[in-house]
Amino acid sequence: MQAYESVAAQELPPGWEWEWVVQEDGRTGDVARLLPPDPRIRVGMGRPHGGVGQTRNMALARSRGELVKAFDGDDVMGDGVLRRD
Repeated sequence: MQAYESVAAQELPPGWEWEWVVQEDGRTGDVARLLPPDPRIRVGMGRPHGGVGQTRNMALARSRGELVKAFDGDDVMGDGVLRRD
């Protein structure tokens, strides 16, 4: 929830919006149950134990954005990170 809260609190340039593509390394559905209902979050599942690289690539393939920032579930964004980047 800390990761989500830090993303949701970001201030973006006018006209911009964020999308969080969350990819589970496996098929338990646990990740989706941990996140709040938010239309900006898109959760996917993949083959179990594919590893960080494969999991990130699967998420990138589903992204609709023009700009991408890699963000792991244990990360927290500081104030203004997305505006600055």
